[in-house]
Amino acid sequence: MAEAPASHALVAWDGKRSSARALGDAMPVLEEKAKVTILTVGSAPAPGSEVLLRNLERHGIQANLLVRSRHKSIAKTILTTARNEGAKVVIMGAFEHSKFSHDVFGGVTTDVIGENDVPVLLSH
Repeated sequence: MAEAPASHALVAWDGKRSSARALGDAMPVLEEKAKVTILTVGSAPAPGSEVLLRNLERHGIQANLLVRSRHKSIAKTILTTARNEGAKVVIMGAFEHSKFSHDVFGGVTTDVIGENDVPVLLSH
């Protein structure tokens, strides 16, 4: 039997407004997934991760939380984790920083868009 095209979703979660919006926008998609992984890049879960998992469970979504340390860049960590976990779609917030900051330092959103090999659902 062939796997559904997007049976596993990876949600890049930093606890900020744009990631919360992306999660809310993706709820209809997440409710249909066999597997949902919440990824935080850093040394500890993002603020609100436990509340997030409880809220997802209330919607019938069983999700597991992964905390990965940054490898090269946050974007590379997200994409490498998606690949290693077998995610078929990445869901994340987009353009959280100012245009000036993005122009000077670059941004995770631009890097993920430029290097992805799975579909990415972005919310701003």
